[in-house]
Amino acid sequence: MSCIDFSRRSILIKEQLSPRELRRKGQMTCHLKTVNSLRTLYLSDLALGIFLRQLERLQHLKTLANSKTPFVDQDYVICQTNGNPYEETHMAKKFHMLTEQLGYPRCRIHDLRHSTASNVYDLTGDYLAVSRILGHTIKGLEKTLGSSKLYESMTSLYIHVQPSRTAEAVKIHHNEVKKLQEALNKGKS
Repeated sequence: MSCIDFSRRSILIKEQLSPRELRRKGQMTCHLKTVNSLRTLYLSDLALGIFLRQLERLQHLKTLANSKTPFVDQDYVICQTNGNPYEETHMAKKFHMLTEQLGYPRCRIHDLRHSTASNVYDLTGDYLAVSRILGHTIKGLEKTLGSSKLYESMTSLYIHVQPSRTAEAVKIHHNEVKKLQEALNKGKS
C-alpha cells in the first residue's frame, strides 16, 4: 500500500503484476507497459473509502496471522489472506459473478476502463486529462475513444497535464456515478 498517499488522496501507478510465467519464477511485479503508464491518480471520496476499507482488511489479516497461516506483506492493495497476489482471473471471476447477480450484461473489467474514458470525456471534454488518467498517449487515447482527429502528435509533446486537472476530471465522473447510484437506490425503494 506504499503506492497510496492517503493525505494527498492519490495513488501512484508504478508497476504491474507480472505475467503468470514470471510469477511462477518469483518475479511478482514488472515494469509498466509504457513510460506513459507511470502516473499518479487522484482518489475521489468513493475510491478513498474503498482503499481505506482495504487497508483495514489488510491490518485485520495481519493480526490473524500466526505460524500456521502466516501473512507475508508484499505491499499489495488487494491480496489473498496470506499476502500473495490473486491470479489475474480471480478478479474477473468475481466481477462476472457480481454482474450476473445484479442482472447486468456480461462484460470485461477492461470494458469499464473504456466506458470510464468515454464518460469522463463526455463530462469534461478534456482529452488530455483522460489520456493522463488512462496512462495513454494522445494516439492511444484516439484509439480508445474511436477518434482520429484529436491533436497533432507534436502538440501533445508540449502539453503537460497538471494533477489538479486529472483530479477534477475524476471528481466530476465520481459525482455523476454517485448521482446514478442514488437514483438507482431510490428506484428500488
